[in-house]
Amino acid sequence: VKISVKANLYKKGEAKITVKAAGETTLCLRIPKWARDFAVFVNGDKVVFDSVKGYALVKVRDCDKVTVSMPMKVERKILNGKAEYERGPIVLARDERFGEDLGLPVVVPKKAGGAVAKLVKNIMEIIAVQLDLGRQKERFDFIKSFVDNAEKWGYNTIILYIECSIRTKVTPFFDEDDTYSLEELKVIADYIENKGLNAIPAFENFYHIEKLLQYKEAASLSEFKDERIEGRGWSSERFKRGAVGCTSNPEFNKFFDAYVTEICSVFHGKYVHMGLDEVFEFAECPRCKARLKAGETKKGIFFSQVMHDYELAKSMGKTMLMWDDFFEYYDIVDALPRDIILCHWNYGFIGSETKGHWTNRVRKDWLSVYDRLGFEYIFCAYGSNASSTYNVDTLTDYALKHKPMGAILTIWERAASFYNGIYPLAALCGKFWNGQIKNFDDKVKVYEEIIGDREIAKLLLENQVLTSCLIGTNIGV
Repeated sequence: VKISVKANLYKKGEAKITVKAAGETTLCLRIPKWARDFAVFVNGDKVVFDSVKGYALVKVRDCDKVTVSMPMKVERKILNGKAEYERGPIVLARDERFGEDLGLPVVVPKKAGGAVAKLVKNIMEIIAVQLDLGRQKERFDFIKSFVDNAEKWGYNTIILYIECSIRTKVTPFFDEDDTYSLEELKVIADYIENKGLNAIPAFENFYHIEKLLQYKEAASLSEFKDERIEGRGWSSERFKRGAVGCTSNPEFNKFFDAYVTEICSVFHGKYVHMGLDEVFEFAECPRCKARLKAGETKKGIFFSQVMHDYELAKSMGKTMLMWDDFFEYYDIVDALPRDIILCHWNYGFIGSETKGHWTNRVRKDWLSVYDRLGFEYIFCAYGSNASSTYNVDTLTDYALKHKPMGAILTIWERAASFYNGIYPLAALCGKFWNGQIKNFDDKVKVYEEIIGDREIAKLLLENQVLTSCLIGTNIGV
């Protein structure tokens, strides 16, 4: 028997074997303990094999071509209370040679190469910046330059906040001047992914859907005919039907399931962000009130919608992300599946723990709660118009005392300001979360590179500017 082996384990997770034999013989293929989804194919067909003492027994004949598949995905685990990362037989774990400050990201030496360097590039799996495509339409040259800069600054993920801004089979009535076609979105997603970055679509399918509800074709999906009269009066004339959809309408989730699924078809990553934040005003229409009268609760309705979105994500083979702010109103976190990734945003100054959102009505050390319950989570900082750093600095300091799997710099609608004002902070966050910022002078250098003037860079960093998003209860005790 002669056997030739061509292995490409570290790049493709597979080895190819060609057999020369006089008759039928049995290959004994070792199954590594670290292997996940171990499979064997003979001449392209997957085979069922017996496993004896850690070996796969596979019968083969002359000229058979055998492929052994053992995909090597990065897995994050906890070892001795610290994060460790495994990829196949390679393990990255903390030890004393990294020093005592175990909360800081690992810095990889420039000369490091191979699989280990790729594995340890970031101690956090996701280092993301968000681009808001939902609130205003951007030029393609700007979007590409934004992605180019994000890559240069060290981000490995782009969150594309889509909301209700894509023309699909169920939304052909969307205004072309205010939205993107699915083909245009595919160009954007491909541009990101072809750079080796992750592209994560971010939706809303409960609240913040006013751009959809403004159209007469979608009017039946709203809770209100005129939110200004029937609701709290928050809506403008353009968005008079409000921002919340009626989950009691069986057509509502049917519509959004089709919308989300079609859009996700152009993204190849494993994550989808389903939103679910700031659902202030729901269960106010006659259909929803009938559910409450029958014994349901708003907490139950909120939980049902979260679980519906969770099952939708699973049906697409994706892991769901969601904002966590509404746990302050309806604390359903104990009941949620542990493979939902929670996105903890907090845009104020952070002390020993985050403050409650909006009116500080509920204040919890949420990241400690998530650690105790076994959730993975991402902390989300505010992309300040004036590139103020106090939220990023204090939120990062708080989060890294815990076990976040990632960080997002959230950048929202820029209709009244300019992305240029955020670029110094965006550059800083990418480098900071990669462990490249050690002191104040490092910050100044990053700002100077973007602004072109060292003195202005120092002034911005030394004199923090409060923006309207951060003034008031978010800052107070």
